[in-house]
Formats: sequence, structure tokens, C-alpha cells
Amino acid sequence: AAEKPLVTGSPAILYNEECGGCHLAYPPRLLPGVSWQANLRGLNDHFGENAELDAETTTQILQYLNDNSADQRSKRSKARMDKQLQKLGHVPLRITELPWFERQHDEIPRRMTLDNPKLGSFSRCDACHQEADRGKFNEHRVSIPGFGRWRD
Repeated sequence: AAEKPLVTGSPAILYNEECGGCHLAYPPRLLPGVSWQANLRGLNDHFGENAELDAETTTQILQYLNDNSADQRSKRSKARMDKQLQKLGHVPLRITELPWFERQHDEIPRRMTLDNPKLGSFSRCDACHQEADRGKFNEHRVSIPGFGRWRD
């Protein structure tokens, strides 16, 4: 299926500026709303960093993330995400915790990912996915640092 373009406008710009200043501003469609809510509630300890924002900024960003989250895109995507959450049994804070993510990345050898000193973490989507900053994760446009183009 074709990727939908990133949502643009004031809250999207705010999200990209505030969150994208430290890491890839992950497309909201990659997590359900409950995950975005949990992440924004814990900005004082955001994966070991203090990323607190003022209340108005947090509210605007959370609204944007909720409105564009995985479970708001369509009835089908909501059903799929509900199934993923049920399988997990908890609210994921990371995209990498979701079963669909694991399925998409399970064939890539650990030496190329977690043991790769040029990568080190799956959270760095933009290190391999050449168009991640535009919300595109086409498997044919993957280049793993230190290894080159990924071929399935």
C-alpha cells in the first residue's frame, strides 16, 4: 500500500520541531494513541532524558499524535492495533516492542543491527530507512550502516 503523506500544519510542525530536535519525529501512525499518551505523560524521564515541555505545547502535540495514531487511521488499522495490544498485554512505549515491527525486522542478522557499532539500536529508523524523515519505510530503500543496501 502507498504511504500516506505526513500530516502538515501547526501541531505537526510543533511535533517535528520539539521531538525531531532530539530524534526522528516518528510518524504518529506507528503507535496507538495510548502509547503516545503514556510517552507524553513521562517526558520528565523520556528514555533516560528530561524532555519536559510546557503544558500547552504538550497538549497540542498529544492531540496531533492521537489524531494521527495507528488506531485512528481506519477501522481496519484500529482492529489490527487492538490485536497487537492484546497480544502484547501492555501499553508499548516503543515502536520496537510491537509484534509487527519484530516481524518486519526478524530476518536481519543481529550483527547488522544491535551489534553494529554504526547503528546499535532499532530506534534509529532514519539510519537505515533513507526516507524515514518523510514517513516512508519502503524495504527497497534500506541501507544498513557499514553493510550497505539490504536485500531480502
